Amino acid sequence: GSLGWLLLLGLLFAISTVANFTSFTLVNLSYATSVQYISALFAAAYGVVFIGERSGSWRIIGALTMIFGVVLIAL
Repeated sequence: GSLGWLLLLGLLFAISTVANFTSFTLVNLSYATSVQYISALFAAAYGVVFIGERSGSWRIIGALTMIFGVVLIAL
């Protein structure tokens, strides 16, 4: 039931938190942080694909700006 899903979500959240903090020790902090912030893009994409949210022009402009920033840091 619902408890099983909540436990699974809690476990996945814990794993993602550990992976996030571990990444800070493995790569340059600016790279890890920029990749961390890009997760908002995945959340927006999941909303469009799975929930049917509308993606306005400001959201697309914001997403492109975030991607551009990550590319600049990677260079």
